[in-house]
Amino acid sequence: IINSEKAPTNELAVRQAMAYAIDYDSMQDIVFEGLGTRACSALTSVMFAWTDAYCQQYSYNPEEAARILDEAGWVMNDATGIRERDGVPLVVQHFSPERPLAVSTGQFLQEDFAAVGIDFQLNFSDVAAYLEVVRAGEHNTQQWWDTQTDPDGVFRTLYHSSNADGGTNRSRYRSETMDGLIDQAVGIG
Repeated sequence: IINSEKAPTNELAVRQAMAYAIDYDSMQDIVFEGLGTRACSALTSVMFAWTDAYCQQYSYNPEEAARILDEAGWVMNDATGIRERDGVPLVVQHFSPERPLAVSTGQFLQEDFAAVGIDFQLNFSDVAAYLEVVRAGEHNTQQWWDTQTDPDGVFRTLYHSSNADGGTNRSRYRSETMDGLIDQAVGIG
C-alpha cells in the first residue's frame, strides 16, 4: 500500500511510475513460485463487483516509468543511479514485518524500482514496531495482507477516510465523495 500523504509518494507521478516499474509477471513466478493470481484491484476475481478493467492499466513498462519521473522533474543522477529533484534523492521507505515472503517481495520490488532510479529502502521489524510506524503514517509503502470477502469491508477498510488516521486506511486516502459512495453502497446516509 502506498501512502498518498508522505513525500515523495504523495505525488501522483511517483505513484504511477512505481506501478509501471513493477514486473508483476516475474514477481508472480519468482517470489510466489507461480502460485496464485495477480491482484489488479482491491477486489479479487471471486468477489462481487470485481472487474478486470484495471488489470492492464499499469502493465510493466519501465520506459514509461522513467518518462513519467523525468516529466515530473526527477532526474537520474548517473553517479548514484538514483533520481533527484532539487538535490533531493528519490527515496521511498518501505515497512513490513520481517517474514520470509515479505522480505522476498520487498527485495524483488527494490530491484525493479532501482532499475528506474528509485531508492526503495527496506525496513523490516517485528509486528508491533511495524504497526506503530504505519499507523502513524511514517511509511511510504507497506506490505499489506487481508482476507476479506465482502466488497464493503475491503473498500471501507482501505479507502474510507474514517480509517485514515491510525486505522486500516494506510494509503491515507481521503475523499468525501468516496466515503459517500462506500456508505451509500450499504445504505448508510
